[in-house]
Amino acid sequence: MKETILLYNLDSAAIRNKIKFLCIQGGIHIRVVEKNQYDVPIGTLAFGKKEDMELYLRSESSEEKPSFNDPMLVFAGFTGQKLDQFLNAMRKQKIPKINLKAMLTSSSITCTPISIPTRAWSRRSTASASTSRAAAPSASWASRAAARASPRCR
Repeated sequence: MKETILLYNLDSAAIRNKIKFLCIQGGIHIRVVEKNQYDVPIGTLAFGKKEDMELYLRSESSEEKPSFNDPMLVFAGFTGQKLDQFLNAMRKQKIPKINLKAMLTSSSITCTPISIPTRAWSRRSTASASTSRAAAPSASWASRAAARASPRCR
């Protein structure tokens, strides 16, 4: 299983290019995920074939689906050491901090990208309930995303 990074909502070409450069240096596969791919499970995005993804892609005429706008990285197939090396390289390259990061695991492989920020925010707000630093996304965003998540991803 080759190391893969899924990039979400990285609108800045400069940041995206720095991350791509680090990936090329480290022999890491990179995939920029478009909003119409947010219904595709992250395991399929990371390691699936294009034909697998076509089953999930949103049609242009479909009703508005939940989405998110925060930049996010999903790491797939990484060892702990390789992940630490990549994150340290990001710091050395002075790549601005990306708050939403996730690791593909056996329990998250069927999750959609929409469910990941919801899980991260709920864990973050639970862990830091006494501090006001963790600002959760809007309630409507969180409830829409939670409704879309599969039971395994909640």
